[in-house]
Amino acid sequence: MIPDQEACPLCSGPCQGFHSRVDQEVRSVIRCPACGDFLVTDSAVDLLDTYDKKSLLAGFMREATDMAGRKAPFVTDDVWFAGRTLTAKNLDAVAIQCPTTVSAKIDKLLQAIARRSEHPGAEVSLKVEHWAPLAYAARGEIEYYLRHAGDSQWIEFPSHHAKGKVDAVLRPEGWRRVDDLSRVGLQSDQAFVAMWFDESVRPAYERGIAPAISAAGYRPLRLDSEEFNEGIPDRIIAEIRTSRFVVADLTGARQNTYLEAGYCLGLGLELILTCRKDHLDGTDPSKRVHFDLQHRNLIAWDDETNLKDRLASRILATVGPGPLVTSVK
Repeated sequence: MIPDQEACPLCSGPCQGFHSRVDQEVRSVIRCPACGDFLVTDSAVDLLDTYDKKSLLAGFMREATDMAGRKAPFVTDDVWFAGRTLTAKNLDAVAIQCPTTVSAKIDKLLQAIARRSEHPGAEVSLKVEHWAPLAYAARGEIEYYLRHAGDSQWIEFPSHHAKGKVDAVLRPEGWRRVDDLSRVGLQSDQAFVAMWFDESVRPAYERGIAPAISAAGYRPLRLDSEEFNEGIPDRIIAEIRTSRFVVADLTGARQNTYLEAGYCLGLGLELILTCRKDHLDGTDPSKRVHFDLQHRNLIAWDDETNLKDRLASRILATVGPGPLVTSVK
């Protein structure tokens, strides 16, 4: 398929777009060199014409794309774009997750430069208009943030640069700031659990997931709540952000779980996936694990004891023993 060449609905810069009609609404996959890859509905595009927080949405989609680690396909699929979908109903719900203070935006800028640095001391060279989403900033703001980061000795600007581009190098103080930001989650003793809120899987949590997390030295947290489709509730966002890692059980194929897993990946947190075996045989397409997550080392379980033992081992192997651990066998 050949995508259209058009203007990005977030930054107005050139982008590629692929459009398809789903349930009487046009949905578009946007691939923008500034804002990243995301899915948007035509009703959202109409609202974005006059929406005053587009720079925040552009930053959110840019960071989420960076964290995904690979280009999304030109397929209008909600699950593939979990956490990266804009609709008429969720614009404010996405925007509220974004940094709005000067210090928080500069922190995002430093983290983005670190992700793009091939090695310490490497130059990051981008077109002027591509810098703004890295700081969740409007084009008129980004020069201020770059200048402030330079004055604070976090970045430096080589004297040579191509026309229309800005080159920056993260200084040792900048790397130290990025390291400090990454330690916030590393010091947490909390593990967030995303799963279906149904009686059929309650034993899996109470006798499998929760005791496995506790055995590895962490405190499990599951927030029972109503189903949601448009954005993630603020309480869940806050708890995921302050967690050391996330366990997502995909049994039931609930959209909530996929959204929370996608948000976790967007933050760069460790994500451990589990799923009951009867959802993996392909007999019921509505319960099948989405193909974007099939490449991950998922724990397929058939009883709670099996789940507990394998999950505890996985946590210790990938995250390490937590601060509450009493013994590690």
